[in-house]
Amino acid sequence: MILGLTLLIVLSAFIGVPLLAVLGLLPAFLFHSVADVPIQAMITQVKLIMEAPGLIALPIFTFMGYILNYGKTSERMANLAERCLGWIPGGLAITMVVTYTAFCAITGGSALSVMTLGGIYFVALMGSGYSKKFSLGICTVCGGAGMLFPPSLPVIIIGFISYQSIDKLYIGALLPGLTVVGIYLLYVIWYSSKEKIVSKETFSFGKAFEAFLDFALELPLPFIIIGGIFSGWMTVMEVSVVSLLYVIIVECFIRREVGLKDFKNASLDSMLLVGAIFAILTSALTLSNFLIDFRVPQSVLEFVQGYISSRIVFLLVLNVILLITGCLMEVFSAILVMVPLLLPVATGYGIDPLHFAVIFLWNLEIGYSTPPIGFNLFIASFRFKQPMPTLWRAAVPPLFVEITGLIFITYLPELTLWLPRVLGMTKELINFSS
Repeated sequence: MILGLTLLIVLSAFIGVPLLAVLGLLPAFLFHSVADVPIQAMITQVKLIMEAPGLIALPIFTFMGYILNYGKTSERMANLAERCLGWIPGGLAITMVVTYTAFCAITGGSALSVMTLGGIYFVALMGSGYSKKFSLGICTVCGGAGMLFPPSLPVIIIGFISYQSIDKLYIGALLPGLTVVGIYLLYVIWYSSKEKIVSKETFSFGKAFEAFLDFALELPLPFIIIGGIFSGWMTVMEVSVVSLLYVIIVECFIRREVGLKDFKNASLDSMLLVGAIFAILTSALTLSNFLIDFRVPQSVLEFVQGYISSRIVFLLVLNVILLITGCLMEVFSAILVMVPLLLPVATGYGIDPLHFAVIFLWNLEIGYSTPPIGFNLFIASFRFKQPMPTLWRAAVPPLFVEITGLIFITYLPELTLWLPRVLGMTKELINFSS
């Protein structure tokens, strides 16, 4: 019965039932009917969320991302990258990969990168001699690596749900993220050389310096975020507060691009998003506690181990499951529904929770752009005014690039685990293998 109801929640989420309804009603029913626990026990999860170390950074980073989005940060970022890198063979495509990644990390989603930067780069790539298929594909798919870099919101959520240190997750995801970006850069350089696309830009120190000065006020932000987390001088929560304060001073008082009305709208937008996430988190944690108390993950692990004995085969199956999940669910829903079920199973095969988290996130990002129903494909179809079959064909080559990165991330665990170990971050909040 319990396993059947657990499968029901997954299927309900897949077919479009609102996640808050699914994750709210199901644990309430389970606690009342199966565990004979008062429904009021769910309220204790709210206190747990409010006291969670690092989770307070989520609303702060979200608000910061909205403020940057209301300003002209993306335009200045793109201009600086183009002036510094545009003269290299394939420079425009290189510029796009770097800008997309940075913007995705700051704002929290590759879909927003497609909407904000896609129109600029699609026209520019076509005008520089790139084919329509390449331009559509790269503008639709390439921004997702930013999900693995600070201050990515999905990292905070999966860290909270999997009881992992958020600082450790950011550090562990750094090398996998850089690996994916590096593979993308090799791909666009190779394509540009193959098609003999010569950059029309010539490097001008004066123009590069001018773009640098234009972006100079935003330039310290990544150093504040990454430096604060990686140096150990500040916690993620402290970094988020300092970063938000800096962004408000720059965008609202120095540049004055975000006025009172925009500030109000950014506040409302971020509160609506964070409120929804916290409401879902409360129900998700309640369900997770129920599953753990009734040993559902252990039952799933025993069932899977009856058919799959190889760790390598399990990782392959895990990737397939997560790719399908990424096609059908947005990232927060997928984390809240699937992590409590799959993480204990993965650790049963000797997979480190940190390694699992990075595999999980990157699979979801690939799923976003996987034909026929990846979410980013619908966003790109609207943004570029192209039919879906055209986008399906265009997305395939860059998707192979992302899958190559997935192979590295999945089967080279040291890519994720080496840096946290070197920095002495070895302790987990919960030992899932016990």
